This record gives sequence, C-alpha cells and structure tokens, in this order.
Amino acid sequence: MEPKWHELVQTDAERKVFEALSNPKWDYRTIAGLKKATGLSTEEIEAILQKYRNQFVHKAAVPDKFGRDLYTLSRAESDIRDMLFKLRTIMSKTLD
Repeated sequence: MEPKWHELVQTDAERKVFEALSNPKWDYRTIAGLKKATGLSTEEIEAILQKYRNQFVHKAAVPDKFGRDLYTLSRAESDIRDMLFKLRTIMSKTLD
C-alpha cells in the first residue's frame, strides 16, 4: 500500500497545500486558489507541487477556461476525472 501524503509531508507549508488539495469542495485547484486557501506565496506553492508531483500531485491534462493549470491529489480515478473535465470544457465551449 502506498503511503498517504500526511505521512510524508515535511513542513507546515506542505501540509497547508495538501489540506487545500484535499478539500472536498473542489475537484481541482489553481495556484491562485491554493494561494488564497493557504496564505503561501506562488513560489512556495509551485515548489511544493513540483516536489510531490510524481508522488501525490496530479496536474490536469486541460487547463481551466482561463488557461490556468489545475491540480488535484493523485488518485486512481484522476484519469477519469480528466476525461470528464475535458468533456465539460468541450461542451461548454460549444454552447457559448
């Protein structure tokens, strides 16, 4: 069984980012959203996301409607969530 993020994060800043990513209110988070939720700088958040990118952080294949990168915790269902997000994005563009 793979270790969970809360067993491996090393700092309070990392814990804040992962708690924000874990918030069930959001499927995906932008850097701006994480910044607002954590009070950390953009640079700190980007460094934490990069540090744990292959382990616990998943970057969505498609950006949000404003072109911003989206992040979530890595899970088995991340690929399905990405496909659904792509479908919603395509559908919203065709309805505009």
